[in-house]
Amino acid sequence: MRTLGSTRSQRRLTQGTSTAQPTLALPSINPSLYFPNTPIEYPHSKPTTHPHMIFTIAVHGAPYASQANHHALRFCSACVAKGHKIKRVFFYHEAVLTALSTHVYPQEEGNPTQDWRDFAHQNNVELAVCIANGLKRGVLSASESSRYEKQTATLEDGFELVGLGQLIEAIATSDRYVEFPA
Repeated sequence: MRTLGSTRSQRRLTQGTSTAQPTLALPSINPSLYFPNTPIEYPHSKPTTHPHMIFTIAVHGAPYASQANHHALRFCSACVAKGHKIKRVFFYHEAVLTALSTHVYPQEEGNPTQDWRDFAHQNNVELAVCIANGLKRGVLSASESSRYEKQTATLEDGFELVGLGQLIEAIATSDRYVEFPA
């Protein structure tokens, strides 16, 4: 047993006395920190040749339970004010309740459904609602209500029930994708 222990010690000593110099790999420096007019090309996005970008937005939080709707609407308004374009706003998970026409909001709280409708109408933005999440939560278009033999449609005018493929297509054809989680 002593010979094994001494052999390990000898190996440690000889490994620690190497004369080779270690090489240091420095991280790449973001040029925009020092040169603000230098365009940055990220590997996951297409480089843009114009100063205005196209955004796809995903909202995840319910209008009455989180600030996701409020923050997303303010972000979209700020983007449009700066000259950018919002291609599509995709309501996912609990956010599909934003498109429910049967909600009655207290007067002092405002109406996020109407706010989104006004924004979409003024800026030519598509308001897309995930069909799978919408059906689970009772958000039905006229065609879905007849398909499932329900008496009435509950999808608010200005909103459209779509599949996840619409979200993927919008992400692929936009410059930026921004999510607002619950």
